[in-house]
Amino acid sequence: MITYIIKHHVPGQIRLDVPVLRKIAEYRLKKISKAVTRLPVFMGIRDLTVNPGNGSVAIEYDAEIVDIIDYLEDMSFIVETLDCLERQTLDCLEGDR
Repeated sequence: MITYIIKHHVPGQIRLDVPVLRKIAEYRLKKISKAVTRLPVFMGIRDLTVNPGNGSVAIEYDAEIVDIIDYLEDMSFIVETLDCLERQTLDCLEGDR
């Protein structure tokens, strides 16, 4: 699972520190970002901004619709899966989410 730290959170907005973003090579980040943009938009997510330079992710969402912790867990699993598939290995998919 991808590790993150909640840096700021008020209902409807959350900012995360995601240290692994600073360590992923730029070309792999571009591939993962491209794949993520092809995913269906989750209802209630208004904006998602990734800044790999400082390892942050900012999400604007509808607090009435979105359980942000569930969303973060789902997105962490999706990004991890896409990264594994991009590397064409399935070893990091073993185990429970």
